[in-house]
Amino acid sequence: MMEGCWGGFGWMGAAMLVNFLLGLGLLALVVVGVVFAVRWLARASGESPRDRSKDDALEIVRTRYARGEISREEFDRLRRELA
Repeated sequence: MMEGCWGGFGWMGAAMLVNFLLGLGLLALVVVGVVFAVRWLARASGESPRDRSKDDALEIVRTRYARGEISREEFDRLRRELA
């Protein structure tokens, strides 16, 4: 004898499945919300990570020039590329 598509649980099985899917959806919404909040806060700080990496790279070039590791021509070329 067949017990139905829910393996004998009837409507309780369907309710458990719906409850599981709703919980999974809620968890996905929370994760997406946290990701968007972090991205929004990063943008609200006014400086993008790309800008910071350029500033860091330019500081490294300045330090290398100050130590005499690179010539004035190379310093100018690198500074133009990073600007």
